[in-house]
Amino acid sequence: MNKIDLKYSLQHEYKLSKILQSMSLNMINKKENDFDNIFKEVSNLLLDFTIRTQEKYKTFDVEKDKEKHIEIIKEQLIEIKRYAKAQSKWIEKNRDNKELKKKALRHSELKARNVKGNVYANFLKNIVSKDTDGFIWNTVGDDRVRLEHEDRDQEFFTWKNADLLPGEDYMCRCWATIVIIGKEIIN
Repeated sequence: MNKIDLKYSLQHEYKLSKILQSMSLNMINKKENDFDNIFKEVSNLLLDFTIRTQEKYKTFDVEKDKEKHIEIIKEQLIEIKRYAKAQSKWIEKNRDNKELKKKALRHSELKARNVKGNVYANFLKNIVSKDTDGFIWNTVGDDRVRLEHEDRDQEFFTWKNADLLPGEDYMCRCWATIVIIGKEIIN
């Protein structure tokens, strides 16, 4: 039996947060956003995240794996486009708020965490589950962990019996240690 920790990258979450914060600051300062460039940057960042995470347990095969990764990313780009539209409306509505900048930056940070979690959960569901037998749920272990997630900590789940995946709940910071039974890891 092989176990591989697929703890998500805080570096990717931080970079995504900075991209979204920059976008929000441009909205606050009434500067133009180059959305094509923003979405390209986000796509590249999220693709790098899923590829690097896959490479922890299996070599990334461009021919076989590329389309699956792109589908996961496309879903979140749609979500970020919705967020940009909503954020723009929210900023316009709250221009007189003295806390606008602070709140907008915090919203961007939280959105980045949620997008990362969604990408991670979809990555587990659509890619990792095809190559592994199951996973062990891991929490961050601090006092902000949901009781439901705390109850799952260190528990093994098969992909079929998992009713929830790490990262799937809003703002979830949990991660999976994947389990491969009876196969050699070829990397």
